[in-house]
Amino acid sequence: MSIKSYLVTASALRSTSLWQYIQKRMFRIVPAFFVVILFAVGIIGSLFTTVSFLEYVKDPITWNYLKGLAFFRLQYNLPGVFLSNPYPGAINGSLWTIPYEIALYSIPAFVLMLRGTWRRVIRYVFFMLWAFGIFSVLKWPTFLWGHTIPVLQLNMYHAVNFGLFFLAGSLLYVYKDVISLKSVPFLLCLIVWIVSFFTPYRVIANYIVVPYIILFVATSQLFVFKPIQRIPDISYGLYLYAFPVQQSLAALYGARLSVSGFALLSLCATIPFAWLSWKYIEEPSLRRRNIHKKY
Repeated sequence: MSIKSYLVTASALRSTSLWQYIQKRMFRIVPAFFVVILFAVGIIGSLFTTVSFLEYVKDPITWNYLKGLAFFRLQYNLPGVFLSNPYPGAINGSLWTIPYEIALYSIPAFVLMLRGTWRRVIRYVFFMLWAFGIFSVLKWPTFLWGHTIPVLQLNMYHAVNFGLFFLAGSLLYVYKDVISLKSVPFLLCLIVWIVSFFTPYRVIANYIVVPYIILFVATSQLFVFKPIQRIPDISYGLYLYAFPVQQSLAALYGARLSVSGFALLSLCATIPFAWLSWKYIEEPSLRRRNIHKKY
């Protein structure tokens, strides 16, 4: 989440208007998301359902699943699909994070709408929100778990948790002239994080030092592996298709696979779907908008 927010914030501040920023986000997320929803209903569901095809098509649950195209109305089951799996009924459980991500995109959008002095002031406001968020997670976890954000119907704890990592990435970008990503601070953060495992302050350390560690590893030349750089950006496709592929394999092979064998087969089976998603959906969508091929 911190890497994404770092890049998305950079993208927002390079945008010439709020509409251009919204277009960038839409063309990066929406096309592939729509396709995986339709893929789940049309291919996965129809192949693995235990009810007749006619019953499957007529069932209101099938049509309700398509409401997931609205992002904030996700449904995770289809009639008669994967009911005997170890994780029964779920088609694509990973998608639950998408509504939170969409909501958090409003943070860079808000910065983009500001100009001059206000844009400089908002950095301090975000820092205070980040600090208050950490305090609230420590002070009122039960309250946050038990309540949802009105209208969006997002769990408050998850929203704050994701929001803290998102804000951390955004802050590291807007303060990049002050907080640079260098080896010495990285090592200090790594030491603090490791030591925190043996203290009551692990949660605080996660929010404060982990975003720095992740961004340093992601951007430093020390961790560059050139063969990987030649691989297309299939990360979004892996996220979208991993769960339905795993559920399909679980339905086909059940307990006949070891944990390691299941993990390896899942990865090998998901990569082609992720590559196809990038090659024929994501990359063409970005190219048409003349957007940088990643962000």
